[in-house]
Amino acid sequence: MSVTLQKQQITRLSKLLALVLWMMPFLLALVTYLFVAIISLFQAGLSFEHLTAIAIAITLPVGIALIVFFDTEHQDEYHSKVMTRTALVATVLTLLLSVIWSLLEIFSLVPDFPFFLLVPVFFTFCVMAYPFTRRAYR
Repeated sequence: MSVTLQKQQITRLSKLLALVLWMMPFLLALVTYLFVAIISLFQAGLSFEHLTAIAIAITLPVGIALIVFFDTEHQDEYHSKVMTRTALVATVLTLLLSVIWSLLEIFSLVPDFPFFLLVPVFFTFCVMAYPFTRRAYR
């Protein structure tokens, strides 16, 4: 194996590690934020209208984070294509997991899955799909 090839592999691994290291604190903060919000809403005893407005306000930062993460306007064509494909693969995997899990829930084979945790699952699938989509476009 040549030195150049080894350097390229190290560069690829360091980029993937940087992505994972960037995503993990975000996912942990997101799950913590959602759990704290849900617990505080549950204990507040508010009306349906108030809970709906607060739930929408809670999810706005999640939507903004998704928009920022997948903003491909300021990237070159290669990175834009990789991020678009990564989002597509992660979406398909998330949908497959949610359908399979819900079918298993119908037959009471698995416990209920909190629906709000699909966003961290989606980002986990993004991290898992990223190296494969990068390799596909090399």
